[in-house]
Amino acid sequence: MRYGAVGCIITNRIDFTDGSQIDGIMGGTVYGLEGIRFYDESCQLFGNVGDDFERDYGPWMDRNRIPRAGIATVGEYTIYDIVRYAADGTYEEIPGHGESYDEFRFNFGVMTPDHRNVAPYADGLKGLYVALGTDPVFWRELYALKQRYGFQIMYEVIHMDTFPDRLDRVMNVLQYVDMFSINLPETKRLFGLETEQQCIDKLKSLNLPFVLFRVGDRGLYAISGGKHFFVPCLRYEGKVQDPTGCGNSSTSASMVGFCEGHDPLMCGVMGSVAAHFNVRQYGPVQDFSPELMAEVRQMVHTQYDQLAKQYIAQGQPPR
Repeated sequence: MRYGAVGCIITNRIDFTDGSQIDGIMGGTVYGLEGIRFYDESCQLFGNVGDDFERDYGPWMDRNRIPRAGIATVGEYTIYDIVRYAADGTYEEIPGHGESYDEFRFNFGVMTPDHRNVAPYADGLKGLYVALGTDPVFWRELYALKQRYGFQIMYEVIHMDTFPDRLDRVMNVLQYVDMFSINLPETKRLFGLETEQQCIDKLKSLNLPFVLFRVGDRGLYAISGGKHFFVPCLRYEGKVQDPTGCGNSSTSASMVGFCEGHDPLMCGVMGSVAAHFNVRQYGPVQDFSPELMAEVRQMVHTQYDQLAKQYIAQGQPPR
């Protein structure tokens, strides 16, 4: 397999304000796999799950020809969150398998994958999307695999690590990776910054080969080589069902672009298009059909050509 996504696999039940519910929504790192699958069929998911995984994920994996190698069944239940929305659009997440916080923490710890999930499949891997914490042992061991097999790593920082007291741990992780993804509120909070431009300057100063800086429904910045390229959000003319997972899918999609040697603008466009298709349904795209893939390719080339012309006219060619 050329590409992989490693992180926690989380199934959601969504409770709406009108009392209706949608259950069995695939989530977590599956969105990272989705972003890869838009651009390369040779991909797999690395994670720990429960006995109920096959019920909720099996048909989707079969339909989209995604292997189960790298997925370990380690308990009775896959991580299960109840996402309960309030009238103002905010939400709370409640552990679905027991109200006890300690019980949830134990389950979450058991379900968190590590380098051992990846190791048997690292040979031939080209790029790995990682959405996990800052545990130094995990990152040291994953870096050893990277050195041995030569794959590149995209690190998407998780929410709990975007607070000032976690900065040293995040900076430790960055020494091991090639690509980094973070959004605007997280960047401000983690680095103690106030403006978007300050955030861009700070992310440039990290001197990483590629950074994806996400600014919500406005779009994203692709940062590389001391330059930054803004890619506006592609509007969907239909009903936006759910933006959950747009950050994950855009991040992993841009990773594929980087690993394939594309310029930073193209990497950003690939991420933008992935997010565009992600909002059309609850959970990831259900069927990566040939027709959908053709639509994805056309949209990528159209947006890239339009933006490249603008940047060239401004004296900032993307290549």
